[in-house]
Amino acid sequence: MLVLKKSIVLTLWCALSLAGFQTSAEEPDAEGTPPDRYAIPDGDAEELIEFMRGLARARPLDDEAREKTLAALNEAADRVLAGEATDEQVQAVVELKMSLLRGQPEQLAALAEKLAGAGREQLARRVNGYLLMAELRASMRGPREDALPTIEKVIGQVSEFLEAGPLAASDVQLGMMAAQVAEMAGNEELALDVYRNLSRLTAESEDPRLADLSKTLDGVVRRLTLVGNPMKIEGTTLAGEAFDWSEYAGKTVLVDFWATWCGPCVREIPALKRLYEAYHEKGFDIIGISLDRARAPLEEFVKDRELPWPILFEDTKRNPVAEYYGVMGIPLMILVGPDGKVVSTRARGQALEEMLEARFGPIVEEP
Repeated sequence: MLVLKKSIVLTLWCALSLAGFQTSAEEPDAEGTPPDRYAIPDGDAEELIEFMRGLARARPLDDEAREKTLAALNEAADRVLAGEATDEQVQAVVELKMSLLRGQPEQLAALAEKLAGAGREQLARRVNGYLLMAELRASMRGPREDALPTIEKVIGQVSEFLEAGPLAASDVQLGMMAAQVAEMAGNEELALDVYRNLSRLTAESEDPRLADLSKTLDGVVRRLTLVGNPMKIEGTTLAGEAFDWSEYAGKTVLVDFWATWCGPCVREIPALKRLYEAYHEKGFDIIGISLDRARAPLEEFVKDRELPWPILFEDTKRNPVAEYYGVMGIPLMILVGPDGKVVSTRARGQALEEMLEARFGPIVEEP
């Protein structure tokens, strides 16, 4: 039995609201009989979408109402797709159908085939991309060693899909997810291949927004190949001074990409202060690179928490160092050795403590 969950109903309402239609109020007829909420009108695409939007907004609470809602939405959506509708209307209904058919790959594949047969190749491609994204999510279930062959197979399918083009924003999202799944599965070479191909494809895109994204993807590749290579850092400290990376030659340095609005970043601070106090005199240092957009809250935070290490901050929309290394998630901690070469791009938590203990010895706690 199919059950339409509240979250899916909300998703449907959001998808339909993109079309910009208003909902008609339900009024009793002349005899005072309330209308059948699930009766699909014999109207054009606009009327059908108004009906669907109103039905989705009703947010049914019991299973019977949800099943009736699901059936009515499905049938109304099919009528729109079978009739005459604008591109905007069809797109809104396809997004709705994908939500309705979540977890039903065969029906989604049939929808893609139907759209392709009707000459709507881009929408068919959107549905096929949605299917691949669902397969990626499913591939991550279970132990990593068991899931890896499936993950690699699905990512291969994603790569073929991206190459077939033309590239859309949803395709880029799919590619980024594939690369991140490869990273989480421990196959960084595969992740690099996906990022490199995605960078090339976005650079070739006629969409300026996608073309601009290729710079960030180049940065991701640069970051993922940092281990064993020097790291480039420049900018301005929160105190307004030009940062001189050469002053840290011969030291073991943790480069911490963070922000005051990032909860996990803030939770790392007590441990970082403990490591700084234990190893600073032995040659350990920290450089914070803030991704905050406002200076005043950052200055107040650093003062209140008494952070002893320098913080780099730029009054720009995007920090240049973060852009250069394609930082898309924080906290991100990179450990640089005394020779200036990167030791690890995952120097966080227990892993960082073990690396520092191997270099400087165990922390001697004060009695």
